[in-house]
Amino acid sequence: MNSTYIIRNTWCKQIPMLHQILTNSCSEADSSNPCRVSELANACAVWEALHYTMKSLLGWQNPGKRLSWWYQQGQPTAVSDLLKMTSRLWRQNNAIDYYAAWSWSTSDPEGGKLDTRAEFPNNAWWTNFRNRPNTV
Repeated sequence: MNSTYIIRNTWCKQIPMLHQILTNSCSEADSSNPCRVSELANACAVWEALHYTMKSLLGWQNPGKRLSWWYQQGQPTAVSDLLKMTSRLWRQNNAIDYYAAWSWSTSDPEGGKLDTRAEFPNNAWWTNFRNRPNTV
């Protein structure tokens, strides 16, 4: 079996749960805290679910740009049940901030190339992010 298939299949195993949460056939309490998953494959699956949410469910083809806008607006969730769920699931231990920092630091997630055109939040956000106590 192709190793790429195995990796993608493993990484995507949390995605069905997102759809179950959205249809109320599964509780948000059943999802994993992204900052408390210790096994690599499970951690990848949890973070891939957030990436999938951003790109496929929210339709944010450039998550960094959209997250920048969302942060600048104060992270509103009233307009979207999907944003409400995303915020509840990934605000635990500020996990969404880690994803945002990752998205603002790369233009090519697969290759990890620095994006000099990324729409970073202001410098105060980065300073606060770097100086916060490690809660992970």
